[in-house]
Amino acid sequence: MTILMEQDVESDLPVQLNEDIERVIQQTLSLEHCPYECEVNITFTDNDGIRMINREFRELDVPTDVLSFPMVDYKEPADYDYLETEEAQISCFNPESGELMLHNYMDFDNLKDYVKISYELTQDGLLIGKGKLAEVSVVPHGEGKTNLQVNVPENGKCYLKLTYHLKKEMPLLEEDYILGFDEIEVSQKDAKCQLAEKWFEKTVTDSELQVSEDDTQIHIKGREFAYTIDRRTALFTEMKFAGREYLNHPMELNIWRAPTDNDMYIKSEWKKAHYDKAYTRAYTTEVVQGKHGVKITSHASVVAETVQKILDVTITWKIEAAGKIDADIAVTKDDEFPDLPRFGVRMFLDKKLSAARYFGMGPQESYCDKHQAASHGLYQANVDDLHEDYIRPQENGSHYDCEYVELNNS
Repeated sequence: MTILMEQDVESDLPVQLNEDIERVIQQTLSLEHCPYECEVNITFTDNDGIRMINREFRELDVPTDVLSFPMVDYKEPADYDYLETEEAQISCFNPESGELMLHNYMDFDNLKDYVKISYELTQDGLLIGKGKLAEVSVVPHGEGKTNLQVNVPENGKCYLKLTYHLKKEMPLLEEDYILGFDEIEVSQKDAKCQLAEKWFEKTVTDSELQVSEDDTQIHIKGREFAYTIDRRTALFTEMKFAGREYLNHPMELNIWRAPTDNDMYIKSEWKKAHYDKAYTRAYTTEVVQGKHGVKITSHASVVAETVQKILDVTITWKIEAAGKIDADIAVTKDDEFPDLPRFGVRMFLDKKLSAARYFGMGPQESYCDKHQAASHGLYQANVDDLHEDYIRPQENGSHYDCEYVELNNS
């Protein structure tokens, strides 16, 4: 979060005021469930100053205590989902007509004198088109239109990325220095990542599975694999495929993560709820074997000592004859508990699986509220390189909006 404060009138403001303002803004963003990294501009003025602003923007010739304006045009107040919609994005680029709207945020320079703009069109992370825009004259704080014709495929997740290069050498920057970029999703309606969709396709193969049970475990064995599920947790403890064991430790349902700097206030509530000491407990399990696989459904919960049940969970595993595993996990949280730090399945894998390949936002870490510097692409990295060092150790290395992740031997 960035807070910019400006003082239009001479006045001695309390030193504590900055901390109070930051605390109020943080609490407001939390209550509004704002998913983005924010910038808040605050101006301290007098009655004459605020009266002038009221007259200019609201046609009210009176002073008021407070005035607030959003820096983004929302269709509905705090409707953050609208910003991700095609309707919101098409206001800057229309794939059908090719009309591209550019805004010049600079104070003094015309856009055509300062930047050169290149573009890339990708489909599921793969480059399918690139080029350079003709010069566009846009005065400071003005808007200008140009035309960009690109052929958007009918399938796949498609993104148009505009990169801004410095047009002329400056004292501290060389020509062609990358100043920044914008990314616009141009996918056709309901288009999805083709590779991820292929993995979700159902394979129809007559089952040759062997299923055996005892008081504590369920064993599923196929031609090339052997899986074991712990009845006490409803989670996998062994996953062998083609003679190789992939798990070094049993799976976990995970709701905890190392708190970040932004969690400075909520982390005390998390620890009070014992989220850092939570574990999974299963109560009932039903095994149904069919022609094409086996379906295992368990009723479980996420609990911690000395507190009531945190989550009520229904876990359904569908295992196909070829070994593919489909998971459906339905969760209900007790309203008495604070929002979860995270929720997911935690897997402890063989360290030899150190090469990661993913389609999502990268190459640096990115989060739902901090991904403006990242863009969608098909990235590769070693697992060690996905770690980000912070002065204060905390949760790190996430990649927002991932369609899939592959792990392979290095």
